[in-house]
Amino acid sequence: MSYLDRSEFIKAIDKLDEEGSPVKFIYFSYFFSAGQDHAIQIRLTEEEEDADGRFPGKNIFNVTVDDFYPNDWERLGAAIGRNATVYYLSMVRDGLADLIENIHISRKLFQCMEAFYRGLQLNTSIEVLDISMDLFPFDGSLPTLNLQEVRFKKSLKELRLEGPRGTINDNQSAMIESILESTSLETFNVCNCTFETDTAFSRVILACSKTASLIVRCGSLSQYDSVAALLRDPRSILSLIYFDGDIDERGLSTIATGLTNNTTLRKLHFYRYSGDWRPMVKALCDTSSIEQIIASNHTLESVSNRNVPYHFQDYLTLNTSTNKEQVIRTKIARYYFQGDFDLSTLANMDMKCFPRVLAMIGGGEMNCNAATFRGVDTINQQSAIFRILKCIPGLCNVSSRINGNGDSASDSTENKRQKVLK
Repeated sequence: MSYLDRSEFIKAIDKLDEEGSPVKFIYFSYFFSAGQDHAIQIRLTEEEEDADGRFPGKNIFNVTVDDFYPNDWERLGAAIGRNATVYYLSMVRDGLADLIENIHISRKLFQCMEAFYRGLQLNTSIEVLDISMDLFPFDGSLPTLNLQEVRFKKSLKELRLEGPRGTINDNQSAMIESILESTSLETFNVCNCTFETDTAFSRVILACSKTASLIVRCGSLSQYDSVAALLRDPRSILSLIYFDGDIDERGLSTIATGLTNNTTLRKLHFYRYSGDWRPMVKALCDTSSIEQIIASNHTLESVSNRNVPYHFQDYLTLNTSTNKEQVIRTKIARYYFQGDFDLSTLANMDMKCFPRVLAMIGGGEMNCNAATFRGVDTINQQSAIFRILKCIPGLCNVSSRINGNGDSASDSTENKRQKVLK
């Protein structure tokens, strides 16, 4: 591969400074070929990298490391800082981090990066930052981009972190934590990172209360506990969790504990799972009592897994309604008043409430998602209404076929009607 000379690299910088610059995506990549120097490839493109790793844009600039001077880096950083169209900046593992790993950190390179960061911090348009944690060693060997002070922090919508060659240590997790706590993100992607300790993982995850979507990989039960704790946080606005990888029964059961009182999560994704679904079913509709159904989750709408049980899918469908009081009433009517349900809950209920209860059981709420349920529901409804009328005779003011006054079953129809109407 041939390299552009320094004058051409300056033209690439000038491209960023053009009024109405078409550059929206900036990629820093590193490569090494036998017989050639290590080099950084800077891609300035109008379109994003496609699924095959190809760049449809034509503006690709290759520059050898030795062609860089601190003032060039400063000009590049300043050009990005002034540019108002740059949307995406990528500095990932296969980019500058490899350069740092393979080439001796010279004072010259340190000065180059320091100058570049000074200019980059002035940018106000970057919305997606994809960056390797290798660039934050915290040992003084490299200058550190202060993500707390960058101006594009206000425009930043998505933060993607690539793990270092080792693992994210406590210092790095503390930095990530401080960024997340002070930034409202649409998406935080940390699935390509591993953490030195579960404590470091927990600090980062629990700081995501201002993040709408989380893409993560859990490697231990303790890490699932941290995600469940985030779901229980009343400050959390999390609406989507994407687990990168498979999930086991213990992991899913732990996540279910965080769903019970959660009111924000709408979508949950994980790969293969063929274990016990009962903890998730209970989280969305705990039929042990009416109070527990009320306290169940009425927000989760989608679980992207092929093995979702049909009745659990019905809960998800019911949850799509924005009228959560109606969702609760439907769950009570459809799933509590079945079989040998506990009547003690109704024993002390005001008689004036029973018409509403009976109407609710009778199906005056929402339609079930599964068509096969409709016939069964009719039987369950009739059975439930019969049990209530039989076990709470005060509803009809009739205690038995022979009441306390000695009236027999041969009483005239009119007498019976009068008794019911009393």
